[in-house]
Amino acid sequence: MVKRELVLSLIPIFLGNHPNSVAVLQFAWHCQSQSTPIRTLMLQAMADWYMREVHEQTRLSRVLDVAQDLKVGIL
Repeated sequence: MVKRELVLSLIPIFLGNHPNSVAVLQFAWHCQSQSTPIRTLMLQAMADWYMREVHEQTRLSRVLDVAQDLKVGIL
């Protein structure tokens, strides 16, 4: 439960304009241990971040860019 809350609260920070966002998101996405639960949490965090301000097109663009960089596919 703590890991879930931690991921859900930290991912939005790295979706913003954080200088280490690419490295952190890549590491989290490609982590070998428990990759499916982490990936699910990351996708949930990205969706939540976008839904906070649905009409903010820059958020949608950022989520799509991150998904493309991570090579997100169907889980």
